[in-house]
Amino acid sequence: MTENDKTQQTASEPAEKESPEEENPEELTERENFEEENPEEPTEKERPEEGSPEADAEKENPEEGSPEADAEKENPEEENPEGTDSEERDKARKKQRTKAKKAAMIVLNSLLTLIIIFMLGVFVSSFLFQPCSISGSSMEPTLHDEQIVMLKKGHNCERNDIVVISGVSHEGNIIKRVIAVGGDRFVFRVDPKITSHVQLLLDTGGGFEVLYEDYIKEPMSRPTFEGMFSENKQEFPLAPYGTEGDMLNEYATEVPEGEILFLGDNRNNSRDSRYYGLVSTDNVVGKRFEQLEGTMMEKILLFLSRKKI
Repeated sequence: MTENDKTQQTASEPAEKESPEEENPEELTERENFEEENPEEPTEKERPEEGSPEADAEKENPEEGSPEADAEKENPEEENPEGTDSEERDKARKKQRTKAKKAAMIVLNSLLTLIIIFMLGVFVSSFLFQPCSISGSSMEPTLHDEQIVMLKKGHNCERNDIVVISGVSHEGNIIKRVIAVGGDRFVFRVDPKITSHVQLLLDTGGGFEVLYEDYIKEPMSRPTFEGMFSENKQEFPLAPYGTEGDMLNEYATEVPEGEILFLGDNRNNSRDSRYYGLVSTDNVVGKRFEQLEGTMMEKILLFLSRKKI
């Protein structure tokens, strides 16, 4: 090879290097697909200049995922201590005001309840019921001294009712048992078995029968019976023992309409109709109402009013 040929060959090599071989279309397509499947991560945005409005806005509201946002999550800014204390004081004052309001409502409701109970008690004690305290032993063994009974006010009464009677004793009201009412007839008779005792026979329309009294303390004694009448000059006839049938009519006393015969259960220690005579039902203040005894209503009425009888 001559020198001219070598020179031409050397001169042609750079030309080959300057014109690279064309790429294969298939390889180009594969590269594009790879780039679509694996896009390159975007580059960071250029930061705005320090002191610019954009920089200030970015500081106040950092983008999600930015280092500033992550730092803010990890190290949140401390709250203003003075503002926190003020809010806590406001909350405490609100709680105190709420508690004070609740306490005031409780007191007000309690006061209203007491007023209503008081007014109800006054109404009930004035017109319907009234507690009474027993004084004495004339109603033993049924009622005892200092015992509290509830009285249902009214003049109506029936046989065997325990009633409070006014206007017959200078000592005040008395409490006794109704034995006979208007239209009934009764007879006091010497007991045929024990002549020192006195029996009570009652005719309510079907003839005279000996009154069975399991509530009395002891049988009525003849001396007590006769002594009361001699003292008060109020006398019911005493039929001798053995008096039966039509003979009883001679010693019977009929109770006028609107009047009652009343006796104490402690027959030998009681001033009653044997001493005061028959009385009008207008003198009846009321009768014992056992259903209310021991109830809350009794306690309320006892707090408001109590009378000795």
